[in-house]
Formats: sequence, C-alpha cells, structure tokens
Amino acid sequence: MIEIKKLTQSDSGRAFEWAMGCSLSKLTNTLIVSNKYSELAENSYKKMNDKKKDSLIKAADIALAHILEKENVLITSSTNKKIEFNTDKAGKHGDVRDLLLYVNGKVLGISCKYNHQALKHSRLSGKCNFIKVWGIDVNGCSTDYWNKVKPLFAKLTKLRKNSN
Repeated sequence: MIEIKKLTQSDSGRAFEWAMGCSLSKLTNTLIVSNKYSELAENSYKKMNDKKKDSLIKAADIALAHILEKENVLITSSTNKKIEFNTDKAGKHGDVRDLLLYVNGKVLGISCKYNHQALKHSRLSGKCNFIKVWGIDVNGCSTDYWNKVKPLFAKLTKLRKNSN
C-alpha cells in the first residue's frame, strides 16, 4: 500500500513556482538554470497528482501570458537569456521575486504566490531598494521615498515583534 502524504503549504508554493518556471520557459523559449532552488521546486511539483499539475500549468500559462504582454518583453529574438529560481536568502533581504528572467542584461522578476494571504499586500519592504535591485533605475529609490517608507516599516516591525 502506498502512503499518500498531505502536501505542505511550502510544497504547494514551490510546485506553483515550478509550474511558472516551466510555463515561462515554454512561452519565451528560454532554459531554466538548474540549481538547488529549481530542484526544490521541481521535486515539490513531482509530488502533485496529474490533475493538480495540469491546473498549476494552466494557471501559470494564463498569468505569464498576461505578464509578458503587459511588460512588453521582447524575448524571442534574443539568445542571451536564462531563467533562474531566486534564493530563499534573497527573500529574507527584501527581494521577494521567485523567478528571474534575464534577457540581454535586464531582469524581469516574478513573485509567485499560491493560495497565500501575501497576494493581498504589496511586495515592498523597508530594506530592499527595489528600484535598483529590480533594474528599474540605477539610482534606486529616492530619498523622499525612504523618508516616508522607513517609519512605516519600523512600526510594522515593532507590531510583529510585540505580537509574535
């Protein structure tokens, strides 16, 4: 008798990341770089039954078609491109992107959320200079931005600490 284990939230999230990576690879004709994080995602995906895999791929195809259209990413003619799964460590430092599509020195980062409350709040942090890190502008976030945002994140940090 085969024992079927219930998937954790982490497994479900990583499986969705793998589905997004596969879909992005297919839609952009770009290879996924194999590393520890891509392997974790792929292994989680393999734990899913076929019906769930199909559902994740279908959702990923729809989401990425929309993102690529809105981002107006010109990929098909480029040979200088790759897809990487971002490290867990990057998230701890404020970079919440799960997938990184590199095309000719530019990066399109995608945060993949699967049945998660994080979908309902912004993906900004009080640490990450997302304007610079995400390649939007080499100068990064403005001083005015930091002056307004840092006190808010300090309050959130205090609330989190006090409420456990």
